Amino acid sequence: MKKRKLIGATVALMAAFLAFEPQAGALPAAKSETTEASSGAFAPPGYVKVFEDHFDGPDLDPDHWTFGLRDPDTGDLIPGAHGDHLLNTSYDGYATEEDTYIDDGALVLRNQKRTYVGTSPPGTYEYTTGWVMSMHRVSFNQGYIEFRARFPRGDKVWPALWLIPESLTWPPEWDLWEYFGFRSDVGYDVMGTHLATGPDSQNVTWYDNWLHDYDATYGNQEWHVYGFEWTDSGASWWIDGELVHSLDASGVSMYPDEDFYMVMNNGTRTESPDADTEWPNHLVVDYVEIYELSDEEPPEEAPPMTSHELDPQEPGPSGSYEEPVEVTLSATDPGSDPSGVERTKYRVSTDGEAGDWTISENADDADPFETSFTVSDEGVHVVEYRSIDNAGNEEDVRSVDFEIDSESSEPPPALEPDLRVSGRPSLRRIRPNRRHARYRFIARNVGDGPSGTVRLCARGPARRVRTRGNRCVVRQIPASAARGHSVVVRIRPAARGKLTRIRLIARGPDIQNRQTAVRLRVGR
Repeated sequence: MKKRKLIGATVALMAAFLAFEPQAGALPAAKSETTEASSGAFAPPGYVKVFEDHFDGPDLDPDHWTFGLRDPDTGDLIPGAHGDHLLNTSYDGYATEEDTYIDDGALVLRNQKRTYVGTSPPGTYEYTTGWVMSMHRVSFNQGYIEFRARFPRGDKVWPALWLIPESLTWPPEWDLWEYFGFRSDVGYDVMGTHLATGPDSQNVTWYDNWLHDYDATYGNQEWHVYGFEWTDSGASWWIDGELVHSLDASGVSMYPDEDFYMVMNNGTRTESPDADTEWPNHLVVDYVEIYELSDEEPPEEAPPMTSHELDPQEPGPSGSYEEPVEVTLSATDPGSDPSGVERTKYRVSTDGEAGDWTISENADDADPFETSFTVSDEGVHVVEYRSIDNAGNEEDVRSVDFEIDSESSEPPPALEPDLRVSGRPSLRRIRPNRRHARYRFIARNVGDGPSGTVRLCARGPARRVRTRGNRCVVRQIPASAARGHSVVVRIRPAARGKLTRIRLIARGPDIQNRQTAVRLRVGR
């Protein structure tokens, strides 16, 4: 939000505003449903909110809005205005504070049909109306502005949400949303979205656009989100996130680049008939929000997260699976503004021979997105997998390895390695500020059998357990129990205080299978 001092002093603009009215234009887009979207739901990417008024108080906020047609800083009547309560004779409704009020968390600008004796300008009026503006309180120079509003209907009404320069010169003028129940040159039921530019009030060019049959198409009295984006390259008008008009700056003479203030008014038009208008009628504004482009780079969205599950969940007593293993991959998109999982890729490598990548598409936009397949061949298998979301974010490759050996239930050889974890007990707590902690476990031959080959493996959560090199290594265990062979296990810190269970396995064709387990707690 910007608060500004008076820069100039003239709105001959307003009178000229009616003298140079736009010409008829294009047809509207298809009907949009009534919206109940939260504020900012349709703001373009990269914008941050800099102003909002949801009209939650009992009265208008004087830091944001003023009533009437006087400069709030100088007290002077705006040049061109016919009085405090009437802009010019194109309007025949006398603006009153009684018709400008807050009700049930919304700004209400009311039109009434009644006999009213006014003082500025003096006279007897058949209509009264509501009017509010943000002159020298809230200004707007490029960005995105959003109103949630309901418009009145009927041939006599003339409500508008529009922008006038803070310099109080005219033109330019942005007509964001200007509804005519009737106008002789364009007919009944039209919404205007325009820009007026030019060097002075005698030389004005209108870049006009009309949405015909507006009430019949959109429903004036339905809630809609009216968005307007203004950039160096042009302007765009949106209804409920649907683009209804755009203007290319390259085709505009004297394209605006200055601060504008907002005007919101209901109105009655002098030249319009009063044949089918309901009285009273209201322009109701739920909120006004202004957004500017952020100078900061948008945060990088988190990639998807994929986990695995094996069935059977645990191998047999030998540490190998004795039957086919079903692998289920479950992917979800955890970002602050998730785009959803698009696909999961996986491959199965067996006995060191890499397999081909398989892609599973998430055609139904499921969350979580699950992919299942079965590994049947015997051997040592490594399943690698990763998922990609609809925004192109791709997670790092994860993996799980296991062995299928249908003969592993036979009695093991006599070699019995002793598995143990070395290191001081205090090392079992990993300090959160460390990238990882190392544990060493050792296999020694404590049996009476001969020397033999042993496969040493560390099992644990895939994201937090790594061994130096591979997660399994092959070592030759000599007959002497005095010597041992080890594997260094690296543990990555996880959530503070969370237990990480690591299973240490020794197995091979020449040995008695042995397992042991340790639990490590992360944190102080």
